[in-house]
Amino acid sequence: MLKLDEILKNLEEIDRAIKEAEQIKQKVQNNTNKIIDKYSSQLNAIVDSIVRKTVQDYREKALKEAREEAARILQEAEQRRSKLLESFNKKRQEVLDAVLKQLGL
Repeated sequence: MLKLDEILKNLEEIDRAIKEAEQIKQKVQNNTNKIIDKYSSQLNAIVDSIVRKTVQDYREKALKEAREEAARILQEAEQRRSKLLESFNKKRQEVLDAVLKQLGL
């Protein structure tokens, strides 16, 4: 019987150690989940910040490029306008000179 009592006592100690290990395991898992939640929120905030900054940079770059393109188009239009006015004035002067020549003036 003494042997049986010793075995039962050892089994109780083993059972208690297993329960303690399970409790420690649960505490570790809870702490791990808390850490994951804490840092995942921070990580999400960092990623959101990076995305906002990237979108803002892209928007600014697109606006700058659009302004430059509009300025280039405007400059080209002004150059074409100047050439057309110059050509029109030249043709008008030629017509005026031809009319005056025919009138003998």
